[in-house]
Amino acid sequence: MKIKKIQLNDFRGIEFLESNLEPGKNMITGPNGAGKTTVYDAFSWILFNKDSKGDTRFDIFNMDNESDFVTASLSIEEAGNETILMRTAKRTKTGASYSYSIDGYKKKKTEYDAFLESFIDIEKYRILSDPLYFADGLHWARRREILFGMIPEIEIDTSGLSISDEIESHSTEEIKSKYSEILKNLKKKVETYPSTISELKKHIIKPDALLPEKINALENKLEDAQAESNAANIR
Repeated sequence: MKIKKIQLNDFRGIEFLESNLEPGKNMITGPNGAGKTTVYDAFSWILFNKDSKGDTRFDIFNMDNESDFVTASLSIEEAGNETILMRTAKRTKTGASYSYSIDGYKKKKTEYDAFLESFIDIEKYRILSDPLYFADGLHWARRREILFGMIPEIEIDTSGLSISDEIESHSTEEIKSKYSEILKNLKKKVETYPSTISELKKHIIKPDALLPEKINALENKLEDAQAESNAANIR
C-alpha cells in the first residue's frame, strides 16, 4: 500500500493541510507544537479510528477555532488502483457524529472498516508505524507468536544416522555396551582437561608489573643522552 496524499480540514490543531507524498522517503519536520504528531494522528484516525497511540478517546476537533466539522482524507494506492478514504466528524450536543466515504461514495462504518481490512494488514501496519505498539499494544502471547514465526524452520539431516540400523542388527545389550564404552572414554578425556589447562597456564606470559617504570627509566636515559649530544655539538 502506498500513501499518495493526505488532506485535513480543522483536524485538531491543523486548520488546513494538503500534502502530496512522493515515492520513497517523506519526512515531516518542524518545532515542537507545529503539528507533526497531529498529522500522524490523522493517518491513524482515517485508517483505524484511533490516534497514533492507539487511543479511540481523543479530541479530533480544532482547538483553535469554533468549527463543528472535521474532515480527513487519505489517497492510497494498492496494486495500481488509487482509492480515496475519508472520515468526517460533526460536533453534537452529546459528543460527535461520524460519516465515512470511499471514492466519494458514502459508506456505513461496517462497510468502511471491512474495506480497509480487505487489503490492509492492520496489525502489521501498527507494528511498522508505531515503535511502541509491539511492546505495549500486543498481548505477550501474540508477541511470542510473531517472534517465533520469524525464526526459519530448521531441518535436520538424518541421512547419516545409523541408530535404526543398529537396532535392527544388534541386541539391546550390545548397543548399551557400545555406547557405555563411548561414554566412558569421553569421561576419561574430560578428566584430563584440568591438567591440560594447568600446563597451558604455565606458558602464559605474565605481564611485567615493573614495565612502566622500566620504560620511564629508558626514556629518561634517552633524554639525557640527547642533552649530552646537543651540548657536545654546541661546543
